[in-house]
Amino acid sequence: MCTVSWLRTPAGYHVFFNRDEHVSRAPESAPEEAVLGQVHWLGPRDGDHHGTWIGVNQHGITFGLLNRWDDVPELGAAYTSRGTLVASLMNLKTLTTLPARLPHDGLARYRPFALVAVAPGSDAQVITWDGRTVSIGQQARSGLIATSSGHDQVAAAAARSRLFVEPEGGWTAEMLTALHRSHHPERGALSPCMHRSGASTVSFTVVVVEGETIRMEYTPGAPCTGNATTYSIDRRR
Repeated sequence: MCTVSWLRTPAGYHVFFNRDEHVSRAPESAPEEAVLGQVHWLGPRDGDHHGTWIGVNQHGITFGLLNRWDDVPELGAAYTSRGTLVASLMNLKTLTTLPARLPHDGLARYRPFALVAVAPGSDAQVITWDGRTVSIGQQARSGLIATSSGHDQVAAAAARSRLFVEPEGGWTAEMLTALHRSHHPERGALSPCMHRSGASTVSFTVVVVEGETIRMEYTPGAPCTGNATTYSIDRRR
């Protein structure tokens, strides 16, 4: 239950991420800086398993993870939290080494997901794990990358795709921010800022990588009412 889009810019990119969760989940924590293998990175933390759904590192690489609700293999209770996968990748210096970090045997303990990966000067990548095989796709154009829903995946994907039709003149950061905060076509289970019985959008995160600037604008709670706090990390080469 999430929505992620991106904006390619002359100096870098922006990533926009709505996190939707069930009310039973523990509250998430605000972004904080961490170190993995001497690489510094920034991201919020999941309250249940202490992984993350989005993070950006000092090399300007962002990872974001969405659950895939349309692929649910028989795994029982023997699985690892998908958020820990994102945290384990935050020491990558380039996306060229990403496929080697995603072997089939290593993913078998995770439930299905879509992993978005973005780096300066590159197309956005989407790594999909359906519980059996891994596929990697690329998206060159700005706009919607992926969305998920545990309520009605087909309807949510269709409704949100109609909203993210590129306008004449192209996208701006303000346009994409407004869509992520919106209740189109109406406030409910299908809107980007999602509200339904038992679940809702619990945070909105914007990652900005522009030249030497790396920052994360984090809005806790529903993005339609919350205010963003900005966090930053030094660009190190």
